[in-house]
Amino acid sequence: MLPPIIALLISLVILPGWSFAYDVTPKVAILCLGVCLPLAGARHGLSILTTHSRGRWLLRLLGVQALSLVLAVLVSSNLALSIGGSNWRRYGLATQIAVMLLALLSAASLARDPARIHTWLAIFCGGGCAAAAYGVLQFFGLDPLLSSAAYRVGEGEWAIVRPPGTFGHAGYAATFYLHAVFSGAALVAIHKQAWERWLGFATVVLGSIAILLSGTRGAMAGWVVGMAVLVYFLRPQPRRWHAVASAILLTAGIVFYLSLPGQALRARIRWAKEDAAGGARPMLWRDAAKMGAARWATGYGLEVFPSAFAAHQSEELARSFPDFYHESPHNMFLDAWTSQGALGMGVLLGFCILALSTARSSHAQSALCAGLAAAIVSQQFLSFTMPTALWFFLTAAILVGLENPRAAPRPLSHAPLVPICLMLGAYGVQLFVSDRLLRTTQVLLEAGDVTSAAAVYERARWWQPYGANADLWYSRAMLNATKVNRSAADVARGLQSAGHAATRAAGNSDDRQNAAYNLSAFCALRNDFPCVERSLRDAIAIAPNWYKPHWTLARALALAGRHAEAAAEAELAVRLDGGIHTEVQETLTAIRAKK
Repeated sequence: MLPPIIALLISLVILPGWSFAYDVTPKVAILCLGVCLPLAGARHGLSILTTHSRGRWLLRLLGVQALSLVLAVLVSSNLALSIGGSNWRRYGLATQIAVMLLALLSAASLARDPARIHTWLAIFCGGGCAAAAYGVLQFFGLDPLLSSAAYRVGEGEWAIVRPPGTFGHAGYAATFYLHAVFSGAALVAIHKQAWERWLGFATVVLGSIAILLSGTRGAMAGWVVGMAVLVYFLRPQPRRWHAVASAILLTAGIVFYLSLPGQALRARIRWAKEDAAGGARPMLWRDAAKMGAARWATGYGLEVFPSAFAAHQSEELARSFPDFYHESPHNMFLDAWTSQGALGMGVLLGFCILALSTARSSHAQSALCAGLAAAIVSQQFLSFTMPTALWFFLTAAILVGLENPRAAPRPLSHAPLVPICLMLGAYGVQLFVSDRLLRTTQVLLEAGDVTSAAAVYERARWWQPYGANADLWYSRAMLNATKVNRSAADVARGLQSAGHAATRAAGNSDDRQNAAYNLSAFCALRNDFPCVERSLRDAIAIAPNWYKPHWTLARALALAGRHAEAAAEAELAVRLDGGIHTEVQETLTAIRAKK
């Protein structure tokens, strides 16, 4: 019963105040350490999947996915980053292999004993209720763990609230609530005891409310699609109490929407109307599709999208959203295509087809297929993070695992699992310890203790697994800390440590254009103009349509007396800025006045 418990912990655990990346690292560590326990004893259990066609297809897809991931790492422009994962989601090779293994173990466990699905769904519903309740409390400003200012956007009457739950972002939380809602529907459909039915109903209602209050349009669309799929497959017989309950819920919703507490929801709907096109997404999808087409066979590698995309970003997107940082394509299929090429996207489609093909097998599978369809719709507006990817592949694996075996299993070799367990376990421990040390570094920097912070950060670097680094963050945080420290010796040591980190970040960061731009600031502190110019031109080479390095280079060239070059860079900066920042135009005007 470990797989559903691991999934439950991943969905609920956040460690603000204790962990640096409190909504990412604890989840990844739990996955990597947790999957080792059932994996170590899975020698004969996995072979059950070879006894029916869908199980064999699942094994084939998992094998091809593993091959695709390895190929994506080999073609990556940043090998370490593709293995260890980016700072914002830690979804590199190690994490993705752990996700696939947990899905495999889940399918095998249910294939051995399909009756376990009752307990699994009850666990999922309990966790879903807890997570959804927390999200609802966040909407109303009752948050014992996080500051509501972190997810409140705007001011005054039209401020909106986007409760992130335990997932760091409202969109990822809402996608998880979709899985919880349809797990609840599945439990209602197959319940044997009254408490299972009521737990399922509670999960459906509470999860649906949490999705609405999250303000996530993609998840709401997914909910509608999922419910339509559920009704199509289950064909429930309408009853009087269904109409009464629906009328009560609808009336309660209307009253809430018109009430004072519903102001934040009204503000979100107003915001959505003003941004009907979805902000930067249409242009982002278009540019990401063109980027993927340029290397359709292999992709660009795992977790390298932010820097790789910067070279393919169109001027139109840059001008329209000059301050946007595009960390992903915001689409699960485009994410697979740009990172793993056609093979990766094909495997992802294969998982969707294989899982959805089980919809008519049983009531539980019909409901879970509806949930998977809902999640797929939601993921058209979001890229995978580890928790949302886990629930996608876990649901697909459960659907396949519930198929009845038709023959005796054939034994599978246990040997490859031992080194995988050791590597994943080591990765999880290193990541967890280094993240705790990064949090200690952060506390020390906020207190202005730069000497102690530098020492702790070196320990954190020693513990970091291959591919992980926080040099860009540390260089900026240390620079800020030196501004409040009055000891000249401490300031000198702090600036030296920050400068070394900034130099390292320019070569190993998951955000290389920002890292190069950041390095130019440290070069300026040393009055090293050649370094300033070189760093800014490196940033421009990585992100040619980002206005900021052009603007900063124009000012640097003007100070050096190279006014013709400065004017050219300033003109380009004005064009790429799209008229958003008046100071960019003022720089061009000032340079032209000196020519």
